[in-house]
Amino acid sequence: MTAADITQLSLIGIITPLLANRFMSVLRKPGNLAVRLLFYTVLCLQIALVLGYPTCYWYVYRALGQVPSLPQFIQHVTIMAMAHFAEAFAVAVVAGSDRPERLRLLLRHRRLRLLLGLSALTVAFLVGPLRLGLPSLSPGGTTHFGVVVYILITQVYFATVLVGMLQLYWTNRHVRRPSLQTGLVLIAAGCCFGILYVVHKVIYHLTVALGGTLPWQENGSTGVQLVFLAPAALSVTAGITIPSLLPKLVRRYRRWRIYRQLMPLAKGLRSPAPSGERVPRLRSQHSRLLKVVIEIRDALVGPLKPYLSDRVYQLALERATAAGAPSEDARAIAEAACIAVALRDEQSRVVPQHGSPPFILAGDLDAEAAWLAKVSVAFAASTLVQEILADPEPSPLAEGGTCVEVDADA
Repeated sequence: MTAADITQLSLIGIITPLLANRFMSVLRKPGNLAVRLLFYTVLCLQIALVLGYPTCYWYVYRALGQVPSLPQFIQHVTIMAMAHFAEAFAVAVVAGSDRPERLRLLLRHRRLRLLLGLSALTVAFLVGPLRLGLPSLSPGGTTHFGVVVYILITQVYFATVLVGMLQLYWTNRHVRRPSLQTGLVLIAAGCCFGILYVVHKVIYHLTVALGGTLPWQENGSTGVQLVFLAPAALSVTAGITIPSLLPKLVRRYRRWRIYRQLMPLAKGLRSPAPSGERVPRLRSQHSRLLKVVIEIRDALVGPLKPYLSDRVYQLALERATAAGAPSEDARAIAEAACIAVALRDEQSRVVPQHGSPPFILAGDLDAEAAWLAKVSVAFAASTLVQEILADPEPSPLAEGGTCVEVDADA
């Protein structure tokens, strides 16, 4: 197995799970144009790579009745379609939903260009490879005019799309979304490798057509085209998936980190399960995070609520502010100290006679979990919380405070 074979099989292996992921996205969002275009791009790339592998090529060639160069014609059609869908996806993401009329106009022009390119390619195929009866195009080039024109049509179209995508990147290089900007940079890098591939292929075939010879093959198992196509395919594939994939990965990582930060507070508030009761284990990250947030809030508005003291909260807030903590960190420390003292007082069954503390409530799961994570970190590691727990001053009896003894049997 040659290095080119290993590279091509590796690309097929990398793109296969990506294709499955994009297909599931289409099922979840059937009306999203950008999602569909991305799926079509990856699908066409996979078809082109599979047909470009020699073993698969000759199997398809026999399955299609050994029509001359037909699998290669299908491969070139899918390559042109892939280039079109990749450019259309980039246009849809950048020109977006805020200007639908302009987006439709831009996509209409590109569809027309694709149809013209495919029409020219079909004519060149009929008068070139099909008429000559070639099982496949020679990896060493040819002197036949029809075959050379057939090859040049695909390269001219490919180059036109690549230049258009580079222009798109340059126009939107200062876009504010970091994930989109990263994706555009990778697409631009892939376009540069693609342009190098086009230049090499055109020079190679024109040299052979004019009677010259070159010491290497342009394509095939020993060809050099994958030197340009492999980084181009990887860069463009990464570039078109990052705008949608990177925010999801970032969100998953942030939720995982917040979930771990919530554990000290959750364990401090969690009641032990009754003997013999099996606690279900949730697989979904969203479900696990939601469960922990609900457990914490249920404890704070339920059994622990009578023990939460506004006076302790204000004392901790003043101390944290005096220690130089930023406003948000000071409030988190105050909540943590209030919860820690409440847990201590719950053990003694002493209810402080003070108002409820002004705990912060966020508007959605991620914001609520992020805030409680700050409180949990302070609960577990803040030296100020430990000082307040050790200091008798926060006791409900201090400074003339009153308390109520709770009957343990009540």
